[in-house]
Amino acid sequence: MSELSSKWLERKDRASAVLFKAERYISMHGIPATFLSEKATGNMSLIGDIRSGCIPRHESMDKLEAFMEANPNGVPYRGPVQPRSDVVGYDEIMAIRRGKFSADALVVDRDPCYKCGVRKDVGCKHSPKTEPVPLTEAFR
Repeated sequence: MSELSSKWLERKDRASAVLFKAERYISMHGIPATFLSEKATGNMSLIGDIRSGCIPRHESMDKLEAFMEANPNGVPYRGPVQPRSDVVGYDEIMAIRRGKFSADALVVDRDPCYKCGVRKDVGCKHSPKTEPVPLTEAFR
């Protein structure tokens, strides 16, 4: 066997060992592989590449192993980003999108004033303050 093929086999074996450690780390701490790859190396597809048979450089494998050893208790993971529900009118907007809204929901015209740019629901000297209108009448 040539020296080149033995080095390639050595890297392949090491990649398999690193993948085994990473898979165990992922399952123990309940984090996605892309999150671990991104935190450890900056390349979010590293673990996926190893899974598909690619053999990374030694530096990438070193970074991944060092990160897992430095953080034996896992890393904080918030999960996927959820839509904000603290936005004013969020529930009404989502009800409209789903086609389900209450008859007593109110809509306010928030277009800006043509001169000063103040919202119409606030009011200014150019346009009077607008009052809320029931949602059923707003879209007629």
